[in-house]
Amino acid sequence: MKESSKIIKFMEKVIFKFILGKYVWFENRVYEGDWEHNRMHGKGKITWVDGRSYEGEYQYDKKHGFGTFFWPDGRKYAGYWKDGKQHGRGEYFLPNG
Repeated sequence: MKESSKIIKFMEKVIFKFILGKYVWFENRVYEGDWEHNRMHGKGKITWVDGRSYEGEYQYDKKHGFGTFFWPDGRKYAGYWKDGKQHGRGEYFLPNG
C-alpha cells in the first residue's frame, strides 16, 4: 500500500506542477503561458486592454528574467527583470528609432 501512494504523489507532482494555460481577469487583462502551483511561472505573455503587453519570463507571478514590455505608442523595453521591475541590462527603444 505504501508503494502505490508514492506513485500517486509522484503523478500529482507531474500533472499539476507545470501547466500551459490562459487566464482572463475581470478587467480583460489576459495572460497566456506557463503556470506552476496557480502562479504565472515560466514563459508567458500578458496583454492589457489599453494595448500594453509583456512577453517573457515570470517567477511566482512577477516578471523575472528576460522579457520585453511593449507600449501602444511603439516604445519598448527589452531586458532583464527582477521581482517585477526592470533590473540589470536592458534596452529602451523609441518608435522613431
